[in-house]
Formats: sequence, structure tokens, C-alpha cells
Amino acid sequence: MGRQGRYSPELRERAVRMVFEHQGEHDSQWATISSIAGKIGCTTETLRNWVRQAERDTGKRPGWMWEKQMAHFAKTNRVVAMGPRSQGESSQTAEGLYTAARARDIKAVMDQLKLAPVVLVGWSMGVAELAA
Repeated sequence: MGRQGRYSPELRERAVRMVFEHQGEHDSQWATISSIAGKIGCTTETLRNWVRQAERDTGKRPGWMWEKQMAHFAKTNRVVAMGPRSQGESSQTAEGLYTAARARDIKAVMDQLKLAPVVLVGWSMGVAELAA
């Protein structure tokens, strides 16, 4: 289970809506985000993340980087995507943030879903976790 958010869903929605409604009044979307973040009491980066997610959710911005590859392989294979602990939308934790723990997480999912044989695909730090 993920950590309890510091900001209510209503505040997030309102802040994102304000960015979309007021971006014509600023030189850039970043300037709009900076202005609104200060007014609602969150960091500029936090609001930027909310805006990016809203853009992906509404199709205004491309989705997850593996989306097209997953759709292609899902035509003939079972495809399972995992987000490592404390990364992206995954639950936040202060423990287990090292390669061996994440490798155990991958193995646990494979065992739980009875996945065998498998082809594992990773990028950046994910490669080390797959190899562990």
C-alpha cells in the first residue's frame, strides 16, 4: 500500500486545472507551474509531476516509455510490467532500496503469477536487478 499523500486529490485536480487554464498568461508552462505552485503551497516539481500525469491520462502527452513495445508483444505473449519499489507510481518505502531486494521483488511476482519461462526486459538500473 502506498504512503498517504500530503495533498488531497481535490487540491491536485484544482492545481492542474489552474495550470491548464492560466498557461496562456505566462511565457511557458513552467512559468505557469512555478506561479501556481507557490500559491497552493507545493513545490514546483510536485506540481509539474501532477501536470505531466494529467497530460498522459488525457492523451495530451505520450504514455509510459514501454507502451508501444508492450502492446506489440502482448499480441502473442503474456506481458507483465513492474515498477520497482519507491519508483514512479510504486509504493514508497525506506527499506529494500537495493538491487538484491528488487530482484527478490521480481522473483516474488514471477512466482505469484506462475510465470515460466520468461523473457525479462529492463532499462538502466533495472538491468542490474534483472541480472541479480
